Amino acid sequence: MGEELTLNYLQELGAAREMRQERLISGYGFSCECKACDMSSSKGRDGEKRRVKMHEELAKYVEGVAGGSVQSSEAELEAVQRFIRLLEGEGIAGRELSTL
Repeated sequence: MGEELTLNYLQELGAAREMRQERLISGYGFSCECKACDMSSSKGRDGEKRRVKMHEELAKYVEGVAGGSVQSSEAELEAVQRFIRLLEGEGIAGRELSTL
């Protein structure tokens, strides 16, 4: 037997579980049971906490840009690097990550 084959049906990398599940049910008629969606495991819960934190950080950054308080390319780079670390923590790397 070989490795388990998984497919990503969604374009939203790093989306919260609730959003992913809603999109899968409405668009494809099924609910995901992967490790990232399994809230009964510590890996699933920890990943969800990281995704929620990253979305909060991104929202704060966007608010800062819109309000004019964030104007440095260094701040933008730091935000992107944090998002990349989140994705890598979720096992998203290589071609998937480079095409963002």
